Amino acid sequence: MQQIFDLIRNIHQKAFNKPLGITRAELTSVEKQMSFVNTLESMDIAHPTFIEFLKDQGSEEVVSRQLLTQSSCSIQVYILEMFSLASRDVGSHSDPYIVVRCGDKEFSERDSYQVDEPDPKINKFFQFNGNFPGSPDLEIEAWDYDSLFGDDLIGKTIVDLDDRFFSPDWQALEEKPIE
Repeated sequence: MQQIFDLIRNIHQKAFNKPLGITRAELTSVEKQMSFVNTLESMDIAHPTFIEFLKDQGSEEVVSRQLLTQSSCSIQVYILEMFSLASRDVGSHSDPYIVVRCGDKEFSERDSYQVDEPDPKINKFFQFNGNFPGSPDLEIEAWDYDSLFGDDLIGKTIVDLDDRFFSPDWQALEEKPIE
């Protein structure tokens, strides 16, 4: 149990650049008086998805196994199409392409840009390896190709894979889909 709180303490300190306002001695005393979830809330850890996930687990053993054990996974991303992209060219639509990044691995479709297309069909598959907890975020960017003045960013989204992996909906699936 103490390992879980130490792990959470380290994660909180890295995420918020400040130590938790509770000492190890106080933590031991609090553990005796409060439930697991109340202890987390007293440590100022109030991420709703994380707290809800912990409440749903109901067992320290399950939580300990999932937080302290690395799970290797294949992260598969399918991008089919984009809609109504903003124009970054004067007098015409953008020439879009995508860049998909997860950690140190990056896929760029710059060589496959589509000329003057506000609604490009992408139909691409990208695969990354990840470890949970601690997987890097998935970043998906749409760019406008421009051979003269440099490419322009049209838009970007970031997906927190740890949040998805530990979501109660995903964890509730008895048989996880392969794709």
